[in-house]
Amino acid sequence: MADAAQNGSADSTGTLRFPPPPEVAGNELHRSTVVPGRTVLYTGNSSDQDVYLLRHLPFDQTNSFGHSNWRVWKIFPDEAAPAYFTSYPNTLLDANTGMYDLERVNSVVEPYQRELLSLYYTYVYPSLPILEDRGRLEASISAGSVPTSLIAAIYGSAIRFWHLSPALKGVEHISAEPLYDFVFTSMTLEARTPSLRTIQAMLLHMQIPPSRVREPNHPGFWALTCQLVALAQDTGLHVEPAAWNISSSERKTRRILWWAVYMQDKWLSHWLGRPSHINDRQFSVAPLTVDDFVAGMNTVDSYLSHSIAAFVTISRLTTVLSTVLDSFYTINRNPCAMTPEEALFHASQCQAQLSEYDSQQGSGLLRPSRVINDYAFVFAYYGIAVSIQRALFACVGGTSYYDIERETLLFQDLFGVFEDLLKQDLDGLWLSYCKSNIATPARTNMGSHQVDVKQEHYPCPLLEKRFSKLKQSIIKPEDRDRVIESYHRLTKALEAEANRISKLGPKAIPEIDFSTIEANNGHLPDGLADIVRQTGCVVIRGVVPEEQATGWEQELKAYTKKHPKIAGFPKHDPQNFSLFWTRPQVQIRSHPRVLKAMHSVSQLWHLSREDGLFDMASQVVYADRFRIRHPSLDAEYTLNAHQDSGAMERWEDPEYRACYQPIFEGRWEDYDPWNADHRSDAKTDLYSTGMSCSAFRSLQGWISLSHTGTGEGTLRLVPQLKLAAAYQLLRPFFILDETFDDVTPLFPGASPGELQFFPTDELHPHLLMQKSMVGIPPVRPGDYVFWHCDIVHEVDKFHPGTRDSSVSYNGCVPLCPYNLENLVEMRESFLGVSPPRDFEKYEHGELEKEHEDHGAKRENVLSLEGLRALGLEPFDEMEEGITTGQREMRRLANERLGFATA
Repeated sequence: MADAAQNGSADSTGTLRFPPPPEVAGNELHRSTVVPGRTVLYTGNSSDQDVYLLRHLPFDQTNSFGHSNWRVWKIFPDEAAPAYFTSYPNTLLDANTGMYDLERVNSVVEPYQRELLSLYYTYVYPSLPILEDRGRLEASISAGSVPTSLIAAIYGSAIRFWHLSPALKGVEHISAEPLYDFVFTSMTLEARTPSLRTIQAMLLHMQIPPSRVREPNHPGFWALTCQLVALAQDTGLHVEPAAWNISSSERKTRRILWWAVYMQDKWLSHWLGRPSHINDRQFSVAPLTVDDFVAGMNTVDSYLSHSIAAFVTISRLTTVLSTVLDSFYTINRNPCAMTPEEALFHASQCQAQLSEYDSQQGSGLLRPSRVINDYAFVFAYYGIAVSIQRALFACVGGTSYYDIERETLLFQDLFGVFEDLLKQDLDGLWLSYCKSNIATPARTNMGSHQVDVKQEHYPCPLLEKRFSKLKQSIIKPEDRDRVIESYHRLTKALEAEANRISKLGPKAIPEIDFSTIEANNGHLPDGLADIVRQTGCVVIRGVVPEEQATGWEQELKAYTKKHPKIAGFPKHDPQNFSLFWTRPQVQIRSHPRVLKAMHSVSQLWHLSREDGLFDMASQVVYADRFRIRHPSLDAEYTLNAHQDSGAMERWEDPEYRACYQPIFEGRWEDYDPWNADHRSDAKTDLYSTGMSCSAFRSLQGWISLSHTGTGEGTLRLVPQLKLAAAYQLLRPFFILDETFDDVTPLFPGASPGELQFFPTDELHPHLLMQKSMVGIPPVRPGDYVFWHCDIVHEVDKFHPGTRDSSVSYNGCVPLCPYNLENLVEMRESFLGVSPPRDFEKYEHGELEKEHEDHGAKRENVLSLEGLRALGLEPFDEMEEGITTGQREMRRLANERLGFATA
């Protein structure tokens, strides 16, 4: 409402907008209840300002009375039932003085405002159409009449779809967290001076999933809903505005916002088990129609039209939900206290209301169109239907009153919809309460009658039933409470670590000169060793001279150029080559300084028993490939965040699982990632796909062959070994709403037969990989990078540098029973110049044995230790200072290789 004060003047700060001069016609003065700088509240019926008392005020020709500090506007001048609003300047109401200062928001999103608005209107607006069209919104932003809370909510909700914008491809993803903070802080202050814009901001804010979901009911969500309803009633949204003296566009906006608030309140009441804040007898707003949204729009595409129509239908369906809540889910009325006749009576009334939608929607209830809101409506429909059935079961389940056939058909239809949804690829905003409508049927336990759930809209694939039994066997009943407590400690620790790592950046990854190791008798200094045990990674500088490493790179490039038919990835421009036995690779694996570097980090591992069959001082060659990545903004080479050495195996294989036993007992602080007691017998490839790593690599690693800066197409790591591993292993037990669950066969990031484990921001939010995943520091030719076999890592999506990023992969593979067969097969592969077993199924093109200049020749092996690592010479069983376990392991290896022993 424009302030009608006849003597208004501009505020000295210039932040408030005061009314036009008195000579402007009255019908132009009062056309809106939204005025920057002023708060306009619905009067209602109160002892202080009763509408029947206010009608005696001497209103002027503009139907207003008062002065600039307090003014009453008769918005509906009807003698029988008038409606009034009261207007105050925000300067008298402890207003947020920066509510229209968008500099803070723009500082976060600059210069991508237009792209974010495009994302908003493409992926958010169709699901929650509570704003005006884009053109009018942009005009309002330019005019400075959109408050900080709303513009931050718009940009924040759009950032979730950043990856879908062609215009933002290759642009570093902006964090939405600062915007979410702006929204919450601004809304809290704007609640003192509410407007329709504040309500729009709050509705958008309530669709944003929490960064760290602490409990199923998201503490604070219901309190925010209470505030939302209160603001809606403060601004008069609950009253039908059809006859009010405001513009037609504002009437429609008010109607849309009321129903959006109504839906949010009722569905969250249903979800959280709280009494609704809205009494259906205490509002008079007419039901929504599609015209409330599309009238005045030039064109409306079919997707938006479908989405809006579904939104309208959900709003009407919500009134049925309200009846169900009032009938069965209140403090004083619940089915357990009802007679069968009473429960059946209320159920029949609710089902009669619901049946209207059967005929209206028809097959749409079983086969929704490919629009998110259509699915949202269907889940809402089934959420209500199941809630009615659940109430009936509580009262008459197991008796002849209960219609078991209805329940069976209901769930069959519902699961058909789930299966259909899983086939779709839908991008856009899901209204926040859709979660409850999916969870209600999933969590409904019908007593003795169980529904066999074959497929569900779970956050990750539902595995076979045997994995449910596996999950139940991992954590003992007596350890359950300790595990739950430990998980909450863990998530807090992960947040603190993520913040620490984010501040340090590449400096979070320790590094040391190889000369320092040599001066320390081949060992990492104690202080650094402790840091590496914590981070799980290290960069060793200058392991081989820069000239030597550069020479190897040039020789590899020459080899691939000479033999262009060699296969590699990607196909059109190979950069990771199917080559294993070139001269540089053979020399790198056997170079004395390389082997010394490997030995220095291998000493981080330890055994509890001296007779353990583990020899960390002896290496076994695992012939891997090399990479020469060219500068490019093409993301085809992308290797997303992952963990090698198996996927399901860490839970499924008993010996592998035993490595992490303290974690499954609620003692993750006691877990030692460097204890090798069970690693020797742990199976990392249970499913024998033929493409997984068949060796136990205690540390993965590569030696740099080029100058490569941070972020230039190279390695990124989460340098927090213990916490990340513990979280990954416990996450399956808390994937459903952060609530402990050892029954549902869900293992987020892992699938049987997969080669690797893949954490994601959605499934593993507490890892905070946007903060905790950092690029390694710049490397030079001859530097060696190592990381523990349990470390989560990825490769830069792009290579924006100017030089090739070249490395030769060479991890630590200790001599142990698990690696013994690998040693035998690697010797055969070397002698036959053939691809190692793990790479046989990869595309090869020409084979190396077809090349006369291949490197699989004994003269290219640079050391005795290198020959032993290839199985070409016997291990020294008589070496002084080794343990009985090492000695026995070497004897077994020599025996298996066919060497005579003393």
